[in-house]
Amino acid sequence: TFVHSPAVERYLGERGRQAALSPAELVSLAALPTEDFYFDGEIEALTLESRWAVGVRHEVFVSVPVLLFSGGALDSVIEGFHDAFSLGQAGRDQVARNQFQLLLEVGGKSLLFADAPTHGGLSDPIVGGRWRFGATPGWNGSIEAAIKAPVAGERLFLSSGGWDAGVQIAVQRRWPVWGAAGSVSVVRTGRSHSALALPERTLPSLTAAGSRRLREGTEAVVQVTWIRSLFNGLVSSDLADSVWLGTLGVRHASGPFTWEFGLVENLKTYNNSADIGLHVSLAWRPRT
Repeated sequence: TFVHSPAVERYLGERGRQAALSPAELVSLAALPTEDFYFDGEIEALTLESRWAVGVRHEVFVSVPVLLFSGGALDSVIEGFHDAFSLGQAGRDQVARNQFQLLLEVGGKSLLFADAPTHGGLSDPIVGGRWRFGATPGWNGSIEAAIKAPVAGERLFLSSGGWDAGVQIAVQRRWPVWGAAGSVSVVRTGRSHSALALPERTLPSLTAAGSRRLREGTEAVVQVTWIRSLFNGLVSSDLADSVWLGTLGVRHASGPFTWEFGLVENLKTYNNSADIGLHVSLAWRPRT
């Protein structure tokens, strides 16, 4: 992710050198009368999930996320892509490659980090249930509810210290070659106990996807997701804009295993979401 406010972009252009922002520079930017932000870094998320069937149509699940924070290793790849298509660097060539830095101002409070404050760790576990409906073949779907519990309290970048809850309704249908799917979800975040002390938020999202069978067990997937920003109504900067994400991927099933690979790109709004994301998953469903 590489995002910044207009004031930060102007500053990077005026100083005219490729180097990381120093702690003093971050403090100076935070002192500007404008509501500014700057984030340059890479986040890796590993989620381990287990599901158990409860009857024919019901199941419960537990997810445990592990988060890692670093400067990453994709800066040169992204810069090369932008150069190849003459998209401009928007200041990427004015900062150090592969270094984690953050400036965030919300409601008069600031977070400033010249480097990653933590390498990462376990985030909050998620517990939920799912009920499936419909018929196969034909339209079918699921209703899901989940709760994220702050089992270890507030931890910088790992837990807000609050309880989050969400519900989702998803539908899908498959034809001999094509497939379609969509979902609507709402997440209610608890009050954050972190340095920014964000209030409770209600965050809806919509997803639409289409798939095409390539061969037995393999299909290509295209997906578009809209998400209301966590900062909607809290700031007047680009951070408040809705997030649009596009995913192009492939899914393959073989026996009890299913794996997925997806390339995620931000669409329409570029200053509040990741430049590029990689999604890889492996699922094992034992035969019973």
